[in-house]
Amino acid sequence: MKEIPLPILPETAPEDPSSQLAGFSPLQGEFLLLSVKLGLFSQLDERSKKLIIQRATTTGPLDSLRDVAGVTTRERVRQIIVEGLRTIHEKIPPELKEHYNLGEILSLDYGKKTIFSPEARAKISAAHKGRPSPMRGRTHSQETRDRMSAAHKGRTHSQETRDRISAALKNKWQDQGYHDRISAAHKGRPSPMRGRTHSQETRDRISAALKNKWQEKKNSQSAPTPTPPFHKLEL
Repeated sequence: MKEIPLPILPETAPEDPSSQLAGFSPLQGEFLLLSVKLGLFSQLDERSKKLIIQRATTTGPLDSLRDVAGVTTRERVRQIIVEGLRTIHEKIPPELKEHYNLGEILSLDYGKKTIFSPEARAKISAAHKGRPSPMRGRTHSQETRDRMSAAHKGRTHSQETRDRISAALKNKWQDQGYHDRISAAHKGRPSPMRGRTHSQETRDRISAALKNKWQEKKNSQSAPTPTPPFHKLEL
């Protein structure tokens, strides 16, 4: 693993934590500074500490931290950082967990995206055509699957993010041009079930689920309206 000099996280939180921890959100910066004060940050493994410190001092893409982590993908970099943040969150006092929402603490993007020109995209496409997927014929180990699962558990979008996603989707579907593009893209495509049939087990599950759904609907419609006691009736 590449050796790098490590900057020191301050022991006292400044008025604006994001000014010193540029790679994280203000809440994450405040959270990390608190972890240093409580002695929780020092309990992380060396790789997690290096990556979190490096991320705190840069706003660049996570790809730039692959050599520091000794890994080949930015997703693995993100997973290591997220695992470190989760470990800290598990150890903070219970009364602080509501303020430091786990979903917001673990929210970590990949950094600034590189926008390629159409010519560059065409070259990349041509270079990759005909290449088999690097995962073809391979599967992730159980340990890797467990790490991926742990890295994503507890992650939720903030209400602000959900509102932005909702507004963007609403605006998109109000655009007739978008409707036309989706329609054109699907025309002529065969159904994914063409030439295939569900197994008897699958058909039984679908049948049972539909029967339960319709029975619940029937029961809710036929349920009698409770009659109030006689002394509470309005005459």
